[in-house]
Amino acid sequence: SRPVPGLRDAEVGQAFASTVARLRSLSLTPPVLTVCTKRTELPQTTIRELVKVGLIDIDYAAGRMPMGEGDVPVLTAEDLTEGRLPSERTTAEDGLVRIAPGDVVATPTGLARVVGADIGQDTVLGAGLARYRLDPDRLDPDFLAGFLRATAPRAPGGSSRIDARRTRLPWLSLERQREYGRAFRALTELADAVRATTELGETLVGLGFDGLVDGYLRPEG
Repeated sequence: SRPVPGLRDAEVGQAFASTVARLRSLSLTPPVLTVCTKRTELPQTTIRELVKVGLIDIDYAAGRMPMGEGDVPVLTAEDLTEGRLPSERTTAEDGLVRIAPGDVVATPTGLARVVGADIGQDTVLGAGLARYRLDPDRLDPDFLAGFLRATAPRAPGGSSRIDARRTRLPWLSLERQREYGRAFRALTELADAVRATTELGETLVGLGFDGLVDGYLRPEG
């Protein structure tokens, strides 16, 4: 079987070259973080408290919705994990939760991302997802997404649900939140690049073996 479904023999070499180019374009640069000699103690709050004072509004997606038809884009849990644009469609109906740039979207296990400008405001949440809408003058979305993600299970295959409202985070000025937010965003981008590198690497190896065996690639020299 081919590493790329539907790939014709004559396309293996071109696919190999384009995969090499994509792999080389990825940046695996970690953020620069200061190493502390002792734990930094900061005043703490919880998401529950921030909801109570009106800094965060949380909405949850409908449990079920018709998928595969209609013209309303749906951001699924898999889309969120992969960091990609909405892959599903549904029909317009009552109860849909729309998302907008600056919102934080999270899975029940704590994986969270900030909605970017490339996702249209007609996009809705897929099943199982939650939307955190913030007061942008007092809370930084990358800051919140980072602390939500930090609570996610790190063990392979971990699927434990978290009680997001109990998530603890520092009570900081907006400027300091943004400093943390930039670091969290850099780590998220690094995680995406690592995942993409692994996927592209596996594809490249498969294409290389197939191309060498079938004669559409040859060794240099």
